[in-house]
Amino acid sequence: LSRLNHPNIAGLLDGGTAENGLPYFVMEYVEGLPLLEFCNQHQFEIKERLELFRQICEAVSYAHQNLVVHRDLKPSNIIITKNGVPKLLDFGIAKLLGENSENTAPQNRIFTPEYASPEQIKGEPITTSADVYSLGVILYELLSGVRPFQT
Repeated sequence: LSRLNHPNIAGLLDGGTAENGLPYFVMEYVEGLPLLEFCNQHQFEIKERLELFRQICEAVSYAHQNLVVHRDLKPSNIIITKNGVPKLLDFGIAKLLGENSENTAPQNRIFTPEYASPEQIKGEPITTSADVYSLGVILYELLSGVRPFQT
């Protein structure tokens, strides 16, 4: 995560292990509203929503180019600043892709079911396609106001 330096990804400031042995991350504080709330509050039309989504896709693509899979993309993990800049947050369950696909096999199946890819739900190894699937669900909801599937 420390390698991810992109204007649409909240920066990692620090990290380590607490006295009780649990890991922690200190991320950049991003003031703003979640994606859907921001778009609805500002009464964004389709063109404006698509422009935000394009920037979100660029950030996800950048993460993928750096071998990071977010694994929990959802509207509440995308904050839009008061200046209209989208920021991806919550890389808490992100995984680094490696030569061994087992690196992305879920051990603790933590995800948001409404936005999770089929392979996440089945407990299969995760690739960048899981994030692409989640982006599709987000786009559907961003444009229609409802999720494609009810859980």
